[in-house]
Amino acid sequence: MALVQCVECGREISDRAIACPQCGYPRRRTAPMSRGIKILLGACVLLLVAMFVFAFVAAWMLRKPIDIELPQSSFPSTSSQADCLPHHVCAATQFASR
Repeated sequence: MALVQCVECGREISDRAIACPQCGYPRRRTAPMSRGIKILLGACVLLLVAMFVFAFVAAWMLRKPIDIELPQSSFPSTSSQADCLPHHVCAATQFASR
């Protein structure tokens, strides 16, 4: 049993006490995190940061334009399709002709 200092009144109390017997200030009981858990948590955070940095650097170094080949249509275009390039102009022309 060790003696610790009360954070409220400064009196020395037992480390097993629930509250200070002098002022009644409650002690928080927190389980200390073991050293192994701290190292494991730090390693996981370090790994995540390293993966993010690697992905960012690789994306920046390997950036290049993407060439996309669109498939050609196999059916022939009709005369109405060739006349209408923008859809809204074609639709307006069709409604106006009715």
